[in-house]
Amino acid sequence: MRLAMGFMAIIGGLQSAAAEAEPAKAVDSAAQCQALTGLQWTGVEIVSAKLVPAAPAGTVPFNPATKNTIPASLPEHCRVEGMINRRKGADGVEYGIGFALALPSNWNGRLMFQGGGAFNGRIMEPYGLIDSLGDETALTRGFAVISTDSGHKGAPFDTTFMSDQQAALDFAFNAVPTVTRLGKDLAARYFGRAPHHSYSYGCSTGGREGMIAAQRNPELFDGIIAGDPAMRTWQTRIAVWNATVAFNRIAPRDADGKPLPLQAFPAEDQKLLYAAVAKQCDALDGLKDDLILNLAACKFDPAVLQCEKGKNASCLSSEQVTALKTAFGGPKDSRGNPVYAGFPYDLRLLGEHVGNAMSLIPGAQPNPYANPPSPFSLDVDSLVRATPLQTLTDTNEWTDLGTFYRKGGKIIFYHGASDPWYSMFDTLDYFQRNKAANPESDSSRFYSIPGMAHCSGGGPERYDMLSAVVDWVEKGIAPGGIIASDWTRQGGARPLCPWPQYGRYKGTGDSKDAANFECRSD
Repeated sequence: MRLAMGFMAIIGGLQSAAAEAEPAKAVDSAAQCQALTGLQWTGVEIVSAKLVPAAPAGTVPFNPATKNTIPASLPEHCRVEGMINRRKGADGVEYGIGFALALPSNWNGRLMFQGGGAFNGRIMEPYGLIDSLGDETALTRGFAVISTDSGHKGAPFDTTFMSDQQAALDFAFNAVPTVTRLGKDLAARYFGRAPHHSYSYGCSTGGREGMIAAQRNPELFDGIIAGDPAMRTWQTRIAVWNATVAFNRIAPRDADGKPLPLQAFPAEDQKLLYAAVAKQCDALDGLKDDLILNLAACKFDPAVLQCEKGKNASCLSSEQVTALKTAFGGPKDSRGNPVYAGFPYDLRLLGEHVGNAMSLIPGAQPNPYANPPSPFSLDVDSLVRATPLQTLTDTNEWTDLGTFYRKGGKIIFYHGASDPWYSMFDTLDYFQRNKAANPESDSSRFYSIPGMAHCSGGGPERYDMLSAVVDWVEKGIAPGGIIASDWTRQGGARPLCPWPQYGRYKGTGDSKDAANFECRSD
């Protein structure tokens, strides 16, 4: 309430300030930027505000702890950092919603909320550095960009902040609207006019943040891009446990009776599986290229590999087939009801031999969720073990986005088909239920990205969802095929098509040229 009242005062003050303010280019940018530190707003501390000069590509560190640099040039911008509602919380720990805002001198009139990852806990640089934008960032394009730690400090998977109620609420859903509204107000103060459109772009937790904003704060954004969204993390964890238990059940034991999961489905058998899936599904898009673009038509059944007699090098044992069906089919309770979605037989999800660091099939680098409790029961784990956090963060259940859509809001969902943590089919299921719940609206699209793991890796390096959603929101141009280029294994370019369409090779021409593909549905 204290912060909300503060914002009401801010808005009133900004209206008069915006009317009197000169355009940003008519005053000294450095002084104008530094002046933001003098703002006195209830509950808001501007810790620093300084003008950052333009920097060429390859000169700005991506992470101070590494030597990696950003592959994009960055424009001159005013970088603002601050804290909202600083306070002492549970056990005397200091909390507050930290934020960083970049206000570019070449502002295009738009604001982008940059989604976080895992449990947040740190402020990512507000560059709008989205993997899929390649050599450009949202900041480079002229967006004002804001990011947040979501109300606490900590390592990505540190959940100790959950002992503080307000910190839990801030992470779950409060930080996104709080910092976004502040970002709009600061942009209005700095530029003399408010953003004409606002967007959210994020993957994993960042995808969930965009979804929950559409559900709880439909006025906040005009366009949302939600990638591999962490919609219901508990069911996801149960799905990975389910796969782990399935393979442990058939694995040989060591001297202490513990399973040896790497021997349950060795590399040779993974190659058999890969070859069988590729034989059945790879050419469904008109081209054999180790990419299944027509994933909707891929109805693979591992039973085709089952040995008629004893296990040998050319087939799988009945126990291995059962383990595959259990893992890829998704967890089900004792009545056969699904606890979580199944996983697609995408080629890069079929084991480490194809270069994917993690898979549902046991590998040398285990899935971080692959440590099931003992004893493990799907009935108990799905109903009893659910964490209170999920009741706050879950974006799977609420599908009525009528207010968001009626005001012109648009959502693009995308998901890596080889994501071993959050199933592409789960996001697709939400997309389809959302369409059914809003039959009057045609304001969402879903894109499957073959070969891509969780948010990145294995798929294309560039696919411009940001331009697609901006054109949809501001020009009314609904997205069709989005060109994806620089594929990890294949190179070249292909179209990502809105589900249920897929990119089909026309049969002639360079198969690495997206112009020789068309989006179609059979």
